[in-house]
Amino acid sequence: MDKRNVAVSCMAWLLSSLLIGVDVSGSSVIKLMPAGRHLYVDPCSASIPFGRVSLVVSPLRYTGKACVGSYRLKVFPYFFKNENGTLVLDASDRLIKTLMSGRPVGLVGKATNSKDGKVKDIVGKAIPRMNQKGKVTFSINSEFGLIVFNTTYHFGD
Repeated sequence: MDKRNVAVSCMAWLLSSLLIGVDVSGSSVIKLMPAGRHLYVDPCSASIPFGRVSLVVSPLRYTGKACVGSYRLKVFPYFFKNENGTLVLDASDRLIKTLMSGRPVGLVGKATNSKDGKVKDIVGKAIPRMNQKGKVTFSINSEFGLIVFNTTYHFGD
């Protein structure tokens, strides 16, 4: 089969897939991020006036639209400001595909405090390095001002 026939066959397959409604755009994401995979964010900390905030994130489950898990903030010496809650990072198939292909992505999400239900907006950036690992930065507005966490991430089972 020559190159022209291969190209025509590929175009015919793509067009037929589009016409019958098969989603070929996200199919590689399913292979790259199967249901049992998680996104792990390594523990980190950041300075605040006269103290330090530590962040621990549980393994985040990929749901097809978001990465979902829990978080714990410990604020030293302001222990009464500690909090636990749910973390949801928007993660479309396209975003995961971009990240897993080695290109940086912007992150947005929400952290909801379990104690009082208050929601904080999260913004960040993930920069892949190698073998499904990389650096990640999260920024959160708080009563202490903007808190920026710099850490690493990796995908795993």
